[in-house]
Amino acid sequence: MPRLNTRPPKMSLVKSTGEAVVYVNRKRKYLGPWGSEIARQRYNQFLEAWAASNGQLPDESPGNMTVSQVVAAYLDWAKPHLDRTHLFHSKTVAAFLLELHGHTPIEKFGPKCVRTKFAE
Repeated sequence: MPRLNTRPPKMSLVKSTGEAVVYVNRKRKYLGPWGSEIARQRYNQFLEAWAASNGQLPDESPGNMTVSQVVAAYLDWAKPHLDRTHLFHSKTVAAFLLELHGHTPIEKFGPKCVRTKFAE
């Protein structure tokens, strides 16, 4: 009979990026920069959620998110990370998505939604 693994997953280092990561059921969860206080806090939160979910990866489904919420989160990320040209193009695409699908739930949004508008 196989032995059940009840030990909590360890925080590991991804050498190429310097990120702290946890592996559960062959899935990876990034925690932040290795050795940082943020990574340690996220690891502790992860362990609490892992213990509460009986040793499974905690559910992180997007819930009731809409396209507009995802676009807003992306643009918040893009401002400090992209140059002016790429940011301009991202904003142009974001305006297109918000005009057509701003209130669409993420679960119902996909490539076919955008493709049908281009076909018209």
